[in-house]
Amino acid sequence: MLYLIWSVFNILFFLTWAYLAICFLTGKHSIFKKSFSIGYIILIIGIISLISGKSKESTNSSTPSNKPVNIEIIKIEESTLNNLYLTLIRDKETDSILHDLSSSTLTGFISGLKWTHMGISENNGNLTLLGTISWKLLGWTIYTQNKEVMIKESTV
Repeated sequence: MLYLIWSVFNILFFLTWAYLAICFLTGKHSIFKKSFSIGYIILIIGIISLISGKSKESTNSSTPSNKPVNIEIIKIEESTLNNLYLTLIRDKETDSILHDLSSSTLTGFISGLKWTHMGISENNGNLTLLGTISWKLLGWTIYTQNKEVMIKESTV
């Protein structure tokens, strides 16, 4: 539910910024009559976030191995808005997890959220997925939340 509220807030904030930018560019400065109004602040924040662009995306620098592997795609968390998927790649011979090649993604309605895969650990047949969720507003990170998801052996 909190993800929905954050996503709607992101969309409303963007629409407010777009309205203010259009009013400013078309010459309808009546909403900007008060000196240093909140409209200017929102407009400046939006312009700065557009100029700064997207942050650098981390790329997977590992090279695929020529070893035979087993690939599993596991749906970990399911909600009405988004899903968390784990792509688990194991060495066929040793059945060990290839951490450099495994990944996880957050899909669905994720406006203002960014999932970053940190790693996978395995204890007694149970997997633990580690990652962070970044809460963003107009491209700026407002809060970063560490997330640890336990995956039971029956799911794998």
